[in-house]
Amino acid sequence: MSKAVELLQANPEIEVCVSDPSYAWIRIHGTAVFEDNMAVKEGAMNNPIVKSQYETAN
Repeated sequence: MSKAVELLQANPEIEVCVSDPSYAWIRIHGTAVFEDNMAVKEGAMNNPIVKSQYETAN
């Protein structure tokens, strides 16, 4: 298990903040959920970004 996964499991509170060139921004806060449901993983594979990084849903 990677150190990042260990840290997220110990403290699953996450936040993502992004902005565009005009400085319009959004900040999203939530709790990470580690999902082991194959149907969810297969659904994630429909996203081209995910599919480009992983060969299978496993």
